[in-house]
Amino acid sequence: MFRKPITGGIILLFLLSSSVPFVSSYEVYTNNIIYVDDDGTADYTRIQDAIDNASDDDTVFVYSGVYYECIAIHKSLTLQGEDRNTTFIDGRSDNTDIISVNHDWVTISGFTVTNGTNYYENEDDFEAGIKLNSNKNIITNNIINVKNFAGIMLLTSSGNTITNNIITNNTFMGIILEDSLYNKITKNTIRHTIDGISVNPSSDNNIIKENIVTCNEEHGIYICSSSGNIIESNSVNNNYFGIVLEYPPGNIVSTNTITNNKYGIFLWEGTDNTITENIITYNNYSGVRAFEFSKNNTIKENIVSNNKRHGIQLDFLSNNNTISKNIISNNGEDGIILDCSSKNMISGNTIKKIMTGASI
Repeated sequence: MFRKPITGGIILLFLLSSSVPFVSSYEVYTNNIIYVDDDGTADYTRIQDAIDNASDDDTVFVYSGVYYECIAIHKSLTLQGEDRNTTFIDGRSDNTDIISVNHDWVTISGFTVTNGTNYYENEDDFEAGIKLNSNKNIITNNIINVKNFAGIMLLTSSGNTITNNIITNNTFMGIILEDSLYNKITKNTIRHTIDGISVNPSSDNNIIKENIVTCNEEHGIYICSSSGNIIESNSVNNNYFGIVLEYPPGNIVSTNTITNNKYGIFLWEGTDNTITENIITYNNYSGVRAFEFSKNNTIKENIVSNNKRHGIQLDFLSNNNTISKNIISNNGEDGIILDCSSKNMISGNTIKKIMTGASI
């Protein structure tokens, strides 16, 4: 079988004394590399055949080419493409996930995943470019342009890292989490879908950090009925909603740059969330809006400027919130507006160059 050489090991050297001969113990651990090339010059021409014949901890290395197949991974391994710009996994518009991962400790890197479908029979059968139903996987350095329901979907999956991917042109979601905990979503670029990143019910304690989320039809980042998530240092722009917290308790939204959306940050019945140190500018309605029973939230130390209408808006019984130490300037109407909302604490804000400083 075709193999390229790989070596690795641990050398243990023991020098007991000058009077004792030098003793060397050399132990080699070598994980297998299986090669795939669509031109017939490697071990396999199909990725799935290589996976089926691999063992746990092997690497399946795929040379540049176009591979017309959908893949199921059912063991711990590394699936490595030669170059994400020239190594394609084409789903042929089959009504299935292009890559499904049903085992822990899988790494997928270096591919363009393309040509999926948005067909589904019910909401439990949504298809994805890459679907995880397992834990502790790494999905990195891929281009996912599939037209599936989602680019990357995590179902009841925890401890995964999704990083440095470009995810574009999916039918509904760029990245979606369902019942998934303690995942890291970092440094991805997500654009031209409906929701960029969607964190759905019971998906708690995830980190969403340093992503570029742009030009999505509805939500840039959407958190629903999930708690303990950290949304930090993302660039969220040119979406309808920038960041939405709907029915969520206890999330942190910090140090994001949120610009040129209709709404910058939108809370809907959100409680006990912290919104701090964000730059929220040039949005077409409000910079921050807490709506309908949003209570006990802290909105502090943000820069809220040049939004078309209001800087910070609380309405429809959004009570017991704290708004403090924000710099609010150059918004079209009110710096801070409270409508049908009470028992809010407003202190230490800098409000300037607007029509009305605070309106109740």
